[in-house]
Amino acid sequence: MIVIGVDPGAMTGLAVVADGQLTDAVTIPWRTAPSSEPGAGVKAWLREAREAGQSMKVIVEVPVAGYFERRGVSRRGQYRIAQNVGECRAKAEVIAGFCEGLGYTVIRKSPIRGGTKRAIALATWRAIFKWVGRAPSSHARDAAVLALEGKQP
Repeated sequence: MIVIGVDPGAMTGLAVVADGQLTDAVTIPWRTAPSSEPGAGVKAWLREAREAGQSMKVIVEVPVAGYFERRGVSRRGQYRIAQNVGECRAKAEVIAGFCEGLGYTVIRKSPIRGGTKRAIALATWRAIFKWVGRAPSSHARDAAVLALEGKQP
């Protein structure tokens, strides 16, 4: 089984776990050019990731929308955070709907329950995935954690 993890945002993290091994972890901008279709690069990557004859599952991190008080953050800052959460939620739903249209099994997961927001040191992440070379962005690492968790039944 192939599992794709997606951490949506202005820079969307995508990761592929095949047979328990991380095979790809990338970060793609939501808009590749001002005139481009929103999410075009992400959609192209997801289309290419499809393997003939393989069962596919996509785990999309869908942030929980909401506004709540945060210590040390101004009211304006709190509204900005709430706006970013809403924007990421909308992007997550676009990606999930697109994947369902491609025939993928899609699971929507909250970051709180999804485990991607726990602090994983880079060294620990490298050990979990046996990753050598340049580390991917934090978005791609979050997507990899989602994909790894999604490979379990």
